[in-house]
Amino acid sequence: IDGEDCLGYDTTEGDVILNSNLIVKGVNVAEVLQNIDAVEEDNLGPCQGEFTVNYHGYDYELVEIGDQCWFADNCRFLPEVSSGQECCDDDLAPRAFVQGYFGNDQEEATSLFSYRAFGALYSYSAAEEWALCPSGMRVASWTDWIELIDFVNLGGGIQGAGKALMRSQLDLLGFGVLPAGKALQEGFSGVYNYGTFWAVDAPFLGTSSDYRFQPEFNEMNSQGEPEFLWSYDPDCQGRSVRCIKDSE
Repeated sequence: IDGEDCLGYDTTEGDVILNSNLIVKGVNVAEVLQNIDAVEEDNLGPCQGEFTVNYHGYDYELVEIGDQCWFADNCRFLPEVSSGQECCDDDLAPRAFVQGYFGNDQEEATSLFSYRAFGALYSYSAAEEWALCPSGMRVASWTDWIELIDFVNLGGGIQGAGKALMRSQLDLLGFGVLPAGKALQEGFSGVYNYGTFWAVDAPFLGTSSDYRFQPEFNEMNSQGEPEFLWSYDPDCQGRSVRCIKDSE
């Protein structure tokens, strides 16, 4: 072996002593160590050992569910804010809203309890076009949500998913759905009653190009139970957004 390495291996091309009696010829140790590092990285899980990510000055908690790595918080990036009265004034315009706020002052909007508690609400075009997620992550798609719900239904169907993911319920996996409600034509609805989210590329309802299926979590259904369901809304309405780590 090269040098006086008492551990018995060279860091370049050479002999590797696996024990005092065995020598393997011609091993590139640097390559072996690199492969070991790659295996260890794979074993870190979908969040790669990270627990938080800072984006625009806010530390988002991360949660691993199955093979997915999600934000455990709603997105709160607010490049601009629209009044609740402006919701659906222009179906194509990317817009952000803060639950219960009827103004256009970002500083004022971000000082509200509803923003601190629930983050922002976005139109579908904002979810598609704005950089709501940090590098290496994206706004969760229809397929991402399907995978999540399939993983956590706990044998209890969609109601099981509601109980497993809502902060007011068991929230077994730390996903922390909050009842942020939504922004709709000329106002807001549902705060403290339900949480709604955009799923990129979600299908439209039947032949309609106006209403798109989206994930929704209700605090209480007609039977007094929390539930998950696929609701549908026009793209101009404001919903919460969650980010998910890109697949390798």
